[in-house]
Amino acid sequence: MHPARRIVTPLLMVATTIVFGVTAYMWVEGWSFLDSLYMVVITLSTVGFAEVQPLSTGGEIITIGIIVLGLASVSLVVAQVTRLIIEGEIRQVLGKRRMQKDIGKLSNHIIVCGYGRVGRVTCLELARAGEPFVVVDNSEAVEARLEEDGSLAIFGDATEESTLEAAGIARAKSLILALPSEADSVYVTLLAKQSYPSVFVLTRGISDNCEKRLRAAGADRVVSPNIIGGMRMAYSVLQPSIVEFIDILTGRRDLELEVANVEVLEGSILAGATLQEAHLRRRFGVMVLAFQSPDGQVSFNPSPDAVITVGDRLILIGRREQLEQFGAAT
Repeated sequence: MHPARRIVTPLLMVATTIVFGVTAYMWVEGWSFLDSLYMVVITLSTVGFAEVQPLSTGGEIITIGIIVLGLASVSLVVAQVTRLIIEGEIRQVLGKRRMQKDIGKLSNHIIVCGYGRVGRVTCLELARAGEPFVVVDNSEAVEARLEEDGSLAIFGDATEESTLEAAGIARAKSLILALPSEADSVYVTLLAKQSYPSVFVLTRGISDNCEKRLRAAGADRVVSPNIIGGMRMAYSVLQPSIVEFIDILTGRRDLELEVANVEVLEGSILAGATLQEAHLRRRFGVMVLAFQSPDGQVSFNPSPDAVITVGDRLILIGRREQLEQFGAAT
């Protein structure tokens, strides 16, 4: 039964009792409408005021009926309202406990602090990619959006260590800061890196010269939406075909293409082999876009004779299942 319908029936009983009492007093006692309504109200409310006029035997019987019906109907109203309040609170508590239990099961997940415009788009893309994540936000305004999106969330202040611990930062692989305040981003970065230096911290840059401060605080990468947006607008005019290709690559869900950055570890079957010998395209269906050496130098469109060494990072493109097969085999 819908919660509202639980209250409707008792309220109708109260209304019926009032109508019955007013009509009965006017008919049996011959009172005016106002005197009859006043008598019904003081009877139902049990305030103990005196009768407006002496009651006849019929009036006493009517009063007894009003008291019995009134107590029953008002008690039902109070009981149903109390029940709805308690059930709502219990449902909220159980929901939070269930969510906390689900968060406790996560490992190697991503924590996203801030669920504004940038944070929400980030989370939607993570969900599309199948990456487990937890949202941290202290704004009541986003609670409905989080429930609508079905995201695991901790409602609290990201600048408090207990909130990050509740989000499972000890087991997380990455921390994404999409906070509206640069000062908060710096503080959370310091807090996270001090206790969990291995977690990868990606933070949004707000001002033009914020990257230096965030890097000094320990951020592994700083992304400025303003700079990225400006560059994209410029390239949309200067190199529209490149931008169109990127849009196709990232926006077409039917293509299912992804770009991966895979490190060649000790003992990998690729270590020491050339690209031609590895036959990556024939064996796995992936294509090598670039090499990234351990010192950070990137070689695009590498030669087939290029030797793959331990510590190199291969930037690959392919479908997700192909990339997963490649990662499992190497």
